[in-house]
Amino acid sequence: LCQMEHGREYYNYILKNNTGTDKTPEELISIVEQNITEYRAQMTSLITLDTSLYEKMENPEYIYSDPDEILSYFIKMLKTDFPKPASDNYSLKETDAAMSDALIVAFYILSPIDNFQNNIIYVNPNKTAQANSLFPTLAHEGLPGHMYQHDYFCSLKPHYFRSLLSFTGYSEAWAKYVELYSYDWSGLDTNLSELLRLNDLFSIALPTRLDLGINYEGWTLHDTEAYLSSLGIDDKETAKLYYNITVS
Repeated sequence: LCQMEHGREYYNYILKNNTGTDKTPEELISIVEQNITEYRAQMTSLITLDTSLYEKMENPEYIYSDPDEILSYFIKMLKTDFPKPASDNYSLKETDAAMSDALIVAFYILSPIDNFQNNIIYVNPNKTAQANSLFPTLAHEGLPGHMYQHDYFCSLKPHYFRSLLSFTGYSEAWAKYVELYSYDWSGLDTNLSELLRLNDLFSIALPTRLDLGINYEGWTLHDTEAYLSSLGIDDKETAKLYYNITVS
């Protein structure tokens, strides 16, 4: 984006508009780089103390693996840590097979503002076997994530104009917060759940830094490869990743 006329200025605008931050790109670069360093150091420390954690992280055995059991469990657990949900009614549906390859493991469909208790959560049967993501993803999408947030907001009977507005930075930050929170409910070993949480945070911070580098600072493919290499990442998919970030 920065290669275009006024591209850097436009990037700064959409950064503020989409996230709600008042920080400059330079300030965010500093913060994200510090986070990446800290997450890597903490993950390295945990794995050094227990090398078996790395293998366990690839296929963690959560307390529940069935989607309905996971959501029922979340409804029970959130009542001790969060305000009472405005609604815990939902329909669990499976995505159509024709769409499965292009969709994530699960997602929530915003309920109508005049019927907010009509909640639908879709689960992708082709990807539910990804045990390392179903449990936290349902926390992100359902209760106490997007479904909880949306229903609670609607229950306050806000002015209709507020229902027309979208605050992606706020809604996604909440969903990510409770997704990370759900690792405390996972039934996993404390160190393993912390490692998964740190890995999740690292997986957010890294593409954020790449986005800032490519679209704001003007990194080339070579620059991107060099940065990843400095982190010990030598991924053959770097070119594809670089392309995705330049066109997204």
